[in-house]
This record gives sequence, C-alpha cells and structure tokens, in this order.
Amino acid sequence: MTRIALQLDFLNPVTRAISNFSFSDLYFQIYSESNRQTSDITIIDLTKVYDRSRIARTIREVAMCSPAIAAFDVTFPEYKADQELNDTLFEAISELNHVCSENNEDKNKKYVIVACKLRKGSQKTGDYQKIEHSFFMPNECIVEAPSNSEEVDAGESTRHAYAWFTHDGDTLSSLPLAIACARADSIKESYKNKRDYFINYSYTKFNIIPYDSIVQNRSKIKDHIVIFGAISDPSDMKFTPHGLLSGTIVQAYSVQTFLDYYNVYALHPIWIVIISLLLVIFTDMLQVSFKTWGASHNSILISRLSQSVFVLHILNFIWLSILIGIGYILFFEMSRHIFIDLRLAMGGIAMLVESRLLYETISLIIKDYKNKKKKKNA
Repeated sequence: MTRIALQLDFLNPVTRAISNFSFSDLYFQIYSESNRQTSDITIIDLTKVYDRSRIARTIREVAMCSPAIAAFDVTFPEYKADQELNDTLFEAISELNHVCSENNEDKNKKYVIVACKLRKGSQKTGDYQKIEHSFFMPNECIVEAPSNSEEVDAGESTRHAYAWFTHDGDTLSSLPLAIACARADSIKESYKNKRDYFINYSYTKFNIIPYDSIVQNRSKIKDHIVIFGAISDPSDMKFTPHGLLSGTIVQAYSVQTFLDYYNVYALHPIWIVIISLLLVIFTDMLQVSFKTWGASHNSILISRLSQSVFVLHILNFIWLSILIGIGYILFFEMSRHIFIDLRLAMGGIAMLVESRLLYETISLIIKDYKNKKKKKNA
C-alpha cells in the first residue's frame, strides 16, 4: 500500500504569525497613544546584585524611605555557608516588615510578600505538587506567594496570567494578587472564581530605581508599593504589546491590573465562531447590495465604480476599521470590559472580495469556453 504524505510545514510561519497576534495588543497600542497613567508602584532594580549583604543593605535603605508595601520578585532558596549573610538578609526583611506595618492602619495584616516557586505541575492548569521556599520561610510575619508566570512559546506575547494557583489542594494567591490584596482586601473576592485574567498593558509609568540610588529617590518610595526584582535579566524577559519587558515589570503590570479592578470578559470560542460567521454574511450582503445599487444607478461613473475591485477593497477597509473601533470600545469603554477575538471574522471578510473576484473570473472562463464550443459546433 502506497502512503502519500502531504507536507504543510511551509505554512508554519503563517500559522505562528496568526496565533501570536491578538487584537488586545492592537487595542493597548491604540489606547497608549493617547492615555498614560502613573502608578505608585516602584521597582527596585537588583540586576547583577548577587551578594546578600548588598541586598540586605538595599532593603534597609528602602525601609528608611517608609514604603507602604514591599514585595520580592526573587527567591532565596539556599542557605549560604556564611550564616551571618543569612541572618543579615533575614533581619533586613524583618525590619522592612516592621516599617511597612507602621505605615498602615491595619497592624494585623502582612505587608511584606516574598516569592516562592511552584514545581512539578502544569502551567496550563495551575496545579502543582512541589513548592520551593526561601530559606527563611515559613514565617508568621511574611506572606509567601508564587511568582510563576504564564508559560508561552518563545516569541509569543504574555497576555494572560493566573490570579491564583493550587498546591496539594491548597489555593495560593499569585505574587501580584497578594501584593494588590495587601493594599485592598476586596480585590481577592473579585478574582475568587476567576483564575485566568488579562493583563492590562495600558501604558503605565512605573518608577524604576537602581539598587545604588535609593536615598536619592526617597519620594518615589515613601508610601508606595515597592517590588524588588531584576529588570535586565536576559533569562527573564517577556514579549508584550510594548515589546520586550522584564518579568518584574510584567508583574508590576499585573499588580496594576488588580488595583484598577480591570477585569476582562473574553467570549467563549463558540460565540466567536458564531459572531464571525454572522459578520462575514452581513459583510457579503453589504457588498452585494452596494454592487446591485451601483449597477442600477443612472450615473455611468457610479455604475462603473461600484463594480471595481479597488472600490470594494476601500469599502472593506472602512468596514474593518469600524469593527476594530467597536471592539476597542467594548474592550476599554464599557463598564464590563469585553474582548472579542476578531481574527476569524477579519480573515473571512478580507477574503470576500478575492473570493468574489475568483468566482467571476472562473465564470467568465466557463462562459468563454461554452461560447467557443458553441461556435465550433455551429
């Protein structure tokens, strides 16, 4: 038996390009051109700082600037051979916790959050079996939260994240959600039944301070949310609508998403297919109506233009722009943000003019063939 295999590998670049594109990226780019928000989130850049004594010194300098909430997008899993280094780091974090508690009204809450890593599980489901703690955990004065980010293919944008994970049946708030909840408890209730969420990439100005410039930037730390992390670590860079950003900055965007109560409702794929089909049918009806109206018009110019493929392309472009505008309004301007993935609809609409042109060409070829055959037989 002969087996014939059809190779479609040449379509991979097209498939990847389509799968890696999202209209949410386009909406954020459009929105960012006219809107820019400031944030009270400050990032302390610890890139290339590996010495625990220097990290401890940085933490103490931050504590002197009186932050409201402090978080670490970095883990400290190993004990160092020099026990003094371990003690120095832990003491600095404890001092930071004391300062943050003093700067908030509710003294019973915990305002220092340290990252942990979840292992041996599935990023697709958010369920894990193993957890990697920092060496000083557990500690009753400090909150621990997983900093795992969405697992995506190389070159693909990070658009979604998990609000919480599960570990051996226990629910663990993600690092960004834990940070936001330290500011407002009500945020957690909003995401109680919603694990996956859209990261709001509306262009935001975060304060970024190098580890050796703390004292000079006291005003950007006082009463702010401070996140310790690396913003230039090549191993922790993510593709986003704003280009390549560090994982820590993506975490900051996630925190801001929670603080803004920016909750996007994405339509189910079945509804996307139905809406796309209806849009394609409606577009086809519009094109047919336009051509029919033009053909019956008294003006020869309008009659000719209505049959022009170029004019139909222009009308298609205007109609697609209107649909993008409607999607933008639903995504940003509605009280309940709604995201409709228009890729399928746009692809179908873009093919309408070409499909009709192909149909008319084939019809003319068949008609010409029949006429020639009729003349030959005559």
